[in-house]
Amino acid sequence: MRENELLEVKGSFSHAPGPKPGAPSLPVGGYVESSHFLELANQLQEVKRFWQRKKLGIDPLVGAFYTRIVAKSNRISRLFSYSVGSPNDCIVGAKFYDSAEDPKHQITYSVPEKDIDRSIEELELCARVVGRLDGRQIDKATLDGIMKNKLEVDLLGLRKTNFGKLVRDAFYLDKFGITEFDENIEGNAIISLFKVAGSTRDGLLKKFNIEVTPSAILDDAILLQEHEFRKLADSAPFLIAMGVTDDISCWDPDDYAIDKRLRVQPTSIDPPHGEPVVGVIDTGFFKEVYFADDWVEYDEGWLDGSVVLSDKDREHGTAVTSIIVDGPRLNPDLDDGCGSFRVKHFCVAPARHFSSFAVMKKILQIVESNPGIKVWNLSLGSELAVRANSISPEAAILDRLQYEKNIIFVVAGTNNSLRLDNMPIGAPADSLNSLVVNSVDRGGEPSSYSRKGPVLSFYAKPDVSYFGGTPRDQITVAAPFAASSSYGTSIAAPWITRKVAYLVGVMQLDVQLAKALIIHSATSWEKIEQSSLKGYGVVPQRIEDILYVGRDEIRFVLSQEIRDYKTYSYRLPVPSKDGMYPFKARATLCYSPLCSRNQGVDYTNSEVSLSFGRIGEKKKETTDSNGKKVIEEYQAIFPINNDSQDFEGVLTDEKTAREHYRKWDNVKHVGEILKKRNPGCKKYKSSNWGIAFTVKERLEERSGQGLRVGLVVTLKEVNGVNRINEFRHNLEMAGWIVNSIDMHARAEVIERASVEDLEFD
Repeated sequence: MRENELLEVKGSFSHAPGPKPGAPSLPVGGYVESSHFLELANQLQEVKRFWQRKKLGIDPLVGAFYTRIVAKSNRISRLFSYSVGSPNDCIVGAKFYDSAEDPKHQITYSVPEKDIDRSIEELELCARVVGRLDGRQIDKATLDGIMKNKLEVDLLGLRKTNFGKLVRDAFYLDKFGITEFDENIEGNAIISLFKVAGSTRDGLLKKFNIEVTPSAILDDAILLQEHEFRKLADSAPFLIAMGVTDDISCWDPDDYAIDKRLRVQPTSIDPPHGEPVVGVIDTGFFKEVYFADDWVEYDEGWLDGSVVLSDKDREHGTAVTSIIVDGPRLNPDLDDGCGSFRVKHFCVAPARHFSSFAVMKKILQIVESNPGIKVWNLSLGSELAVRANSISPEAAILDRLQYEKNIIFVVAGTNNSLRLDNMPIGAPADSLNSLVVNSVDRGGEPSSYSRKGPVLSFYAKPDVSYFGGTPRDQITVAAPFAASSSYGTSIAAPWITRKVAYLVGVMQLDVQLAKALIIHSATSWEKIEQSSLKGYGVVPQRIEDILYVGRDEIRFVLSQEIRDYKTYSYRLPVPSKDGMYPFKARATLCYSPLCSRNQGVDYTNSEVSLSFGRIGEKKKETTDSNGKKVIEEYQAIFPINNDSQDFEGVLTDEKTAREHYRKWDNVKHVGEILKKRNPGCKKYKSSNWGIAFTVKERLEERSGQGLRVGLVVTLKEVNGVNRINEFRHNLEMAGWIVNSIDMHARAEVIERASVEDLEFD
């Protein structure tokens, strides 16, 4: 029985700056031989000669091949730093090399030639310094001794800190070389060039007799005809950062079938009464369907002037919009309790293969000219698989819009119309900030046409799944004169769009909270396993099952702005009994970071980690004013997922942080497993739990500051006791503001308003 309503919690959070970086060091067991410094110096010489032979008049591009996936703190920090301050500012691309089982970073830097010369000089000095040490190598103990002035070593004029950075740089570097684009592209191509100093993008292309017009450029993406791409790829693959085929489609024609005998549809619908407006970007729309006059504002002005739509070109768009407007009446067995929604439908293409570059430009213009629409449905996608080392330009546009506009796209996970085994998802379903939806059958199993993630070998996509029909169990959609039937991820996505629109437009929740609630509702109390086909799970059919929980559960949400390295509260008063917390917990965090497509596999600029759990006591060794070592006790969060990456003094390698704690992914889900016997957990000295958001930045611009995150938490009372009133009372006594999110009360407010042309605030 669902009886406890969702709680919205608001309160003040504390903020703390990040720790100061320590002296350069090596991991335990790590060492660098003097010969390795010379090898790196010689490789930089070869890179320099390569670019001198090319005579392009640009700063050389240097490929740095690392020995592993490296954290930002273990990227190059001294080499290449002489003119720009931070080598991170020189990064123009990143991808993985070696194998899928053991990926390693390959990062491309744009470096002035004089800085390459200086790097060569310092590497050769390091080789001489280390060549005088025992074994002609330097290990952790020796480097730490030099850094702490416990070991006297002639550094040949190098400053101590710079020497330490050079040693660390060399330890994590395998080699230097040239980065070349070697992926196969057929047909017209959308490419991006490495950003280099010394020449403009147009200037570089002109060196190879390629002329591009302004209409062929969007952000860092350039549209090239097939022969132009071939010319560039053959002559200068070292200038191409990434590329994809310029192609996108709506769906397989076999997925749409007219079935007049078995399908019926309503003949009329009551006029709208202030329902929210959803944006749909798709193919055409039949203005003859029964709900078109009052519920759909149709805009066909985005089509190219030469395009004439046939009836076939209107089927897909009409199907998608009909589910958003009136899906429950078309399919009574799939009634989700969300009611109806108005739609502003933008036709951007016919129902056949078309230019994704053209669609990108239209999406950008459509969203910017409709700022009142917060929720958008996009069920178009490419038949081709996404690239392993770069986000598609379509997804990059969606991610930028969602970061800048505080909106959300619900995107179909794309169909496997080519019927290939283990087919990866297609663009734009690789959009990280979007809510990407795959399809399942009524039993919750992945549909035969589903395609799989992840994205960039790491980021979890799709996010969730929903029933999208099967060839034998299709979903009813609207058509001009009789109902039709269809199936596909294109049909699953608008059902989720309805739920998001309800949470944002009726419940008045922030888009990040809406996304987090949808994902959270699909999870369970079992082991967390993000499926490459189903995402975090199947979203419940009824909206009540997202907004209400059972009497033995408490679900609350909070939205918070990131203002410093750490944003935290240690005063969450979870009810306790007999020295124990009788709860299991799970939590979901969502945010939409600024992303940089030219950073390749390091696509997200900012990372926000989540620590959620009991407040306990930890100890650390410090030094008092007299120089005496003392043991100091301090409060800290004991996370429910045992995440220690943000603990003081704890080092977590980058690969572990990504695999186990989803570092750099913009969706975090943590949770405890519910077992047959659940004793709860011990209460420490503190009576509270804590929440902490810790932000890390890949680039120097610190775009994580000001990010808004949405957090959803569910607490399950292991003895079946309803403790929501006690929890609410504790929150209010501790200074929190608590609001009940009652769907019936808020829906009534919207209905009473009955505002003409109401859109999302």
